[in-house]
Amino acid sequence: MTEKQMKELPALLTIKEMAQVLRIELNAAYQIIYKKHFKILRIAPKRVPRCELINWIKSGNSRFRFIEGD
Repeated sequence: MTEKQMKELPALLTIKEMAQVLRIELNAAYQIIYKKHFKILRIAPKRVPRCELINWIKSGNSRFRFIEGD
């Protein structure tokens, strides 16, 4: 996924949407948000701010990265 595509995501993602973006299982997405201390909104369903997800990817602490271009 390119950085441009990431910026086109909704401002708040459900955990399921986050898992789809990262192409991981839902269980793995929950592990990430709890182990990595993501700032999440505890409304039903839980939401991850897009900026938090982008910052986490950019931090280099994940195996995910942006694709050059676009």
